[in-house]
Amino acid sequence: MFKKHREFLNSKSNFINLVNIERKDILDKIHKNYRLTYLKDIAIARFIEENTVKVINQLIYLNNVDINHYFIVNKESIKTLLQMIKSQNLREKEDAIKFLSELNQIARELVKFITLYTYLSDAIEDIIL
Repeated sequence: MFKKHREFLNSKSNFINLVNIERKDILDKIHKNYRLTYLKDIAIARFIEENTVKVINQLIYLNNVDINHYFIVNKESIKTLLQMIKSQNLREKEDAIKFLSELNQIARELVKFITLYTYLSDAIEDIIL
C-alpha cells in the first residue's frame, strides 16, 4: 500500500500550467501543497495525530499566502486567465475557471484569517489600552 503512495508522490502529476509562473519557488509551493494535501487526506489520514494535521495545515496555509501574493502582484496572470474564459476553446475555458476557483478559495481562507486576526488585535488593544 505505501509503495503506491510513494510512486504517486514521486510521479509527475497532471499539472497544467495555464499561465507562466516565473518564480520557481511559487511553482514549487503549488506542487508541495498538492503533495501535502494528498498525504494528509489520503496516504496517512488514518495514522496521523491531530497536531500533525495542524502542522500540515499550517504549511499549506503559509504556502497559500505566498501563492496568493504572487497573483496579486502579477495581475497579468489574472488577465490572461480571464481572457481564457472568453476563449472558444472549452478545455482552456474549463481549466481557467478551475484555476480561478482555486485561487478564490485560497483568498477566502486568507480573508477569514485576516478578519479573525483583526478582531483579536482590536480586542487585545482594547484590553491593553
